[in-house]
Amino acid sequence: MVFQQIPNQIADVLLQISEDKLVLLLLINLLLVLIGMIVDDISGSILAAVIFLPIIKALGVDPIHFAAIVGVNLGLGNISPPCAPMLFMAGGVAKLPLDKYIKPTMKLILCGHLPMVLIVTFIPQLSLYLPNLLLS
Repeated sequence: MVFQQIPNQIADVLLQISEDKLVLLLLINLLLVLIGMIVDDISGSILAAVIFLPIIKALGVDPIHFAAIVGVNLGLGNISPPCAPMLFMAGGVAKLPLDKYIKPTMKLILCGHLPMVLIVTFIPQLSLYLPNLLLS
């Protein structure tokens, strides 16, 4: 990917869509959730770092804040249907049918996890409070 300049090409495409920081952060959130739906957290973190770091640098987003954004989005993707690898694994371990855990999970996603993704993304002071406290 690096040799073919794919991260820079993706950055160029996203920057052509919009130059507004909020719009680009929403697009990155959407792409990170989709990545989280199909790959595990470690692979998704590596992909996110390689693909989105040029865009994040261009937007002026702190790398520690970006790490928090990646974490919450990949976590959301891992429990979001249709793929939901962590959700289906937990259902299999608990030996529960899908209809027993999908409705409570969707409530948690809509009322808990999705608002947290937006809070972490658009209020960087929350994500950076403890790192700034420790690094000062």
